[in-house]
Amino acid sequence: MGNRMRSPAAVAGSVLAILVISAPVSFAEMNSSAAEASADYDGILLQQVYQRGLGEIAQAEIAAQRSEHPQVRELAQLVLVQQRNLNRALKELADRQRIALPAAPLDEDRQVLERLRTLHGQALDSSFLRDRVQGLMRQTNILYKLAAQGSDPAVRALAENQAPRMDEIRQRALELRVAVAPIEDGPVGAVPNASQPAETSGEIPGDGTGGRVNATSSSN
Repeated sequence: MGNRMRSPAAVAGSVLAILVISAPVSFAEMNSSAAEASADYDGILLQQVYQRGLGEIAQAEIAAQRSEHPQVRELAQLVLVQQRNLNRALKELADRQRIALPAAPLDEDRQVLERLRTLHGQALDSSFLRDRVQGLMRQTNILYKLAAQGSDPAVRALAENQAPRMDEIRQRALELRVAVAPIEDGPVGAVPNASQPAETSGEIPGDGTGGRVNATSSSN
């Protein structure tokens, strides 16, 4: 009979045959697609760290040249050395993997840079330190993400090596900001008791401590 019903097994077999014929995807092709997606993920994060680094370098150059505080200038030099070394290593990795890197900082970082150029004295120091705490935190987070999720062993190794160093400089920037930020700059600067003189709220210790910041009044 021409209208005889086909068994479920026969229908399933026909559907499977159609799928195999219409979409012949091999395991090798699936693995290749996954590898390409992982490489793209590495590339995106490499580009982010590198471009953020361009902004960090530009802002640190201004602080290193114009800050009136030795410890702020010292921190700016640390940022310059760390970020230049990191960007150099990132470029080597990107060149090997044929990843195009940005040539200029992000628009938001360029705006911060333009504002920083107009500032002087404590206003420059406060702005630079505030932005460094935020900027270095972003860099540290991306590096830790690369260390944990990167597909390329060389990328993971670089991120694992650089993330703790970046975080250490971020912590120094935070401690220094607590020491030099004016009261109106926000909650990071400790507000002294109105009944007590604020003898240390706007001072950077310069007693030969090697750059360590005494911020006990604002760490409690």
